[in-house]
Amino acid sequence: MTTEAFARPAVQKIFGLADLFLPDGTHVKLGKRARALMAMLAVSPAQSLSRDYIIQMLWGRSYREQGQISLRQCLSELRRELPETMLAADNRAIWLNPGKVQTEIDVLVAQSSNDDFVAGLSRLGRPFDSLFLPGAFEQWSADAGRSLTDRLRIEVHRRLSRQRAASQWEAVNRLAAAWLLREPSDSEANAALVLSQTEQGQTANARSTYDAFAGPASQPAIMLHPSAAPLLVVRAVREDVPLGLGLAIREEFAEGLSRFRELRIALPAAGAGEPRGPGYTLDCTVRGSQTPYLSARLATKDVGEVLWTDRQALDHDGASPRALQQQIADLVARVVATLVPTIADDAIMRPEPPVGPTYIAYLRARSLSIAPASHEAALASARALQQLISNDPDFIPAYAPLARLLNTDYFYTRLGSTGPGHRAQAQTLSNVAYASDSKDAHVNSLMGWCALRRQAWDEAERHFNEVVWLNPLNFDRLNEAGDGLVYLGEIDRGERLIESARALRGRFDAYYWNDIGKVRLFRGELDSACDAFEAGGDSLIWTPVYAAIAFALAGRNPASMRERALARLKICWPDREAMTVDRILTFFHFHHPFRLKEPQQLMESGLRQAFAGKLA
Repeated sequence: MTTEAFARPAVQKIFGLADLFLPDGTHVKLGKRARALMAMLAVSPAQSLSRDYIIQMLWGRSYREQGQISLRQCLSELRRELPETMLAADNRAIWLNPGKVQTEIDVLVAQSSNDDFVAGLSRLGRPFDSLFLPGAFEQWSADAGRSLTDRLRIEVHRRLSRQRAASQWEAVNRLAAAWLLREPSDSEANAALVLSQTEQGQTANARSTYDAFAGPASQPAIMLHPSAAPLLVVRAVREDVPLGLGLAIREEFAEGLSRFRELRIALPAAGAGEPRGPGYTLDCTVRGSQTPYLSARLATKDVGEVLWTDRQALDHDGASPRALQQQIADLVARVVATLVPTIADDAIMRPEPPVGPTYIAYLRARSLSIAPASHEAALASARALQQLISNDPDFIPAYAPLARLLNTDYFYTRLGSTGPGHRAQAQTLSNVAYASDSKDAHVNSLMGWCALRRQAWDEAERHFNEVVWLNPLNFDRLNEAGDGLVYLGEIDRGERLIESARALRGRFDAYYWNDIGKVRLFRGELDSACDAFEAGGDSLIWTPVYAAIAFALAGRNPASMRERALARLKICWPDREAMTVDRILTFFHFHHPFRLKEPQQLMESGLRQAFAGKLA
């Protein structure tokens, strides 16, 4: 295309129509995969991606040679339609030249006027709405959309905080109301809106806003034991096709579900009534005369509201009993790994929770602890969990999430907020939980990480091995054990568990890219590590730090990744403490218990290279 130079960058739309607009307003019309490639490059922290990664995301279902051909054709299209100075490529990577393209989020965040920011926010659609490509890109776009929404949320919260400090209540009102149209469950925006309405004398509006968010209090129709976990009734498997697999399938489900402590499992005998009270049901049916398949359905026990369904073909003809059993086991693994978080999420949202009041309080506190939005939220979760333990020391489920917060600077929401004393408390909590139930996979994972931090390497490995044996269907536990083994130097075993967790989860999320990137980094696969950390975004504190390290060690320019890392670190940096390389390393070593010196030295060397000249 033309070599015309523009003073301003082009704008790559992400929310709604994923189209590119040149600075003069020209709409660049591209094919679907060319638009997808431009969107991927625009939101990538370094605006650079390897060819292999692009092929995996956009043509992952094709043979490698066909994917390479398709990528070359896509590049030819882009070179015809874009200014020559915008896009560059070599035989390994494709990138956008610096300053040539920005997303509409970059434009929006740069707005100084509150009115312009609110107007721009109101015009945004949903991320990647117009780009549907089944396969890896579908999952990538979902993860990238969440990361971009998180960036918007951080900016909205920053502006609300500044406006509240200046008592700009009308501005708070407009911004909070606009954001809540997109994210109605955002607790900070709801609190800001209630406060602004109160300060402006709109008492009735404030009460209405509060009631709409908090919901009216209600009591369950059937009183449960305070500590009762959700009830799941696994019904007999129906067979529309007479394959004689129903009993085997039900036994597989019973075996898989029994490994989770978060459910009460009931398997009523034929002709017997089901347990009374609220809960959930799991129904499975074998259907299909030509190509048999197994369908599974999770529903509420009271009104039969369907929460989740899945299906999988059964290759019955000619399959050996062992192969057929493996098919059933694979489906059960995927179903079981999904059931537990689905039930927990639903139980929290129900006006009449199908669990006891202590357990619902635990679910809410645990949910807040998994990925707390702020240090205050993490502290609130810790206080709630501590209160549950104080009220009932025998309520063991609360011990593990509290110990996790104490082990990790309240899940990295404020670096330096926990120390040796907190970790000793975490070890005590873990010991009590382990003494109560040594076959709990979550507790064993926690014991393994406590042992890692005490440099009790053999003890840590024993607990991680126990996790895999106790519950190979829990993707969170597998991921924790795999990451722990990587720190122990067991890189190959750790990678297998991380990949198994990803397969069970059914998607590539930030935790996967963070952990698999470390595996590749320690193996010396630097370019592949860079790609993984870029894919992971910056929702996790250490991922952009790892990315800056990998870029520096790979000989790439780490500047953009370093800036992302510094921005992420500032969110959780201690107040009134200068950010220096040595201080970052102190926190880094506190949270990275390497058994071997080589990976520790590699990371330290890369970190010093990445931040050289930027920090003291």
